[in-house]
Amino acid sequence: MCGIIGVFDREGEEMDGSGIRRALSLKDERSSGEGAGYAVYGAYSDFEDYYALHVFFDNVHEHRIPFEEMLEKWGRIVHDEEIPTFEQPNLRKVHTPWRYFFKPDRRLMPWSTSPEEEIVTRLVMKVNRERRGALIISSGEEPWCLQGSGLA
Repeated sequence: MCGIIGVFDREGEEMDGSGIRRALSLKDERSSGEGAGYAVYGAYSDFEDYYALHVFFDNVHEHRIPFEEMLEKWGRIVHDEEIPTFEQPNLRKVHTPWRYFFKPDRRLMPWSTSPEEEIVTRLVMKVNRERRGALIISSGEEPWCLQGSGLA
């Protein structure tokens, strides 16, 4: 079980997340002590019509391009970026977290009543079963759940 916290702005104003990060970092004991989870809603309003895929790469230089080539067979990458992380004492960074905003190609599953959702589900299963060096850790439309390691 990871540390968990929620914050809502009653006026609907955007937040930068520093308050949540600060609050999580104050919790010394979070069960296993190895993770912190964030549930995010409305964080990426420019990409609200797309699926977010959060990926861990073992070696970003070696595995990113083959992963993206596979992804492009299922739809279109609208935007991608490395997910910013904070260096933590006594915690070695093993993976590079990457964020994709993705539009599944509905034409690949014309028989489906929810083709985009089915494509993303199949894509996640295929990548996590077959693609060495890349692991999709979260996927979906809003709200997005993000999982990190170490103190926030």
